[in-house]
Amino acid sequence: MVVVSEFWLTLFSGLTELQKRLFCAEKALEMGHGGIVKMSKIIGLSRTTITKGIAIPYGTYGVKEN
Repeated sequence: MVVVSEFWLTLFSGLTELQKRLFCAEKALEMGHGGIVKMSKIIGLSRTTITKGIAIPYGTYGVKEN
């Protein structure tokens, strides 16, 4: 189980919006199934924001399918 320590919560407060998305996305992926919901509850970002953070490195954020 991934633990978000007090250190990470302190660090998180100084991040930009993009950095917050990417941080939460990485931690959610480490947690596996249910990680997005867990990180949303721990950090307070919406599930949608965390999901967007996961999509950014894969180049799928903002891409619309026809």
